Amino acid sequence: MAIAEGPILEGTTSSGWPTDSTGAEVVPLPTLNTYDLDSVIGFKRVKTISFVIPDNTGNISVGGITWSKINSDSIDELTKLVYVKKSRWIYVDAELTVSEFVNRTYRQVGLYSSLQVDTNVISENEAQSRTLFLPSEIKRIEKTVTLYDNRIYDGILEVYQNKSTTVRSNEYKELFAWVLEF
Repeated sequence: MAIAEGPILEGTTSSGWPTDSTGAEVVPLPTLNTYDLDSVIGFKRVKTISFVIPDNTGNISVGGITWSKINSDSIDELTKLVYVKKSRWIYVDAELTVSEFVNRTYRQVGLYSSLQVDTNVISENEAQSRTLFLPSEIKRIEKTVTLYDNRIYDGILEVYQNKSTTVRSNEYKELFAWVLEF
């Protein structure tokens, strides 16, 4: 998961959303032309990835729908259950704790796949033990190899949300959850 300040307002040097005539933020809808979040603050490893199915008695609520995880002790059994239960959804969540990105302002949250830690910056052992990374610790696209690639990070932004300006507090943790259809 990544959190970001959002785009720089036209004609300024600060991040933010445009405002309407009353001064209220106008948060834009996500677009298909977005390949990276703007002014990324940091990256957090996801906490949970599970196959899920819609279930009125489930204990996960995302997008106004209740979901249940499909669990198994083996990959073979899980594969069978996913097929039998006709799951085509994945539940993903990540959590920002009370000590992470405190007093930082963000307007975008997104999920990347295939991101890689830059082992020229931090060791592989350290990378495996950590859950929080700065943008400088994530591999970048080599523009000499991929001249026409608009991405910054060597990963794929799978889904993202623009949101009203939020300042991280040390008084609460935040849980971000998505259910993705494949």
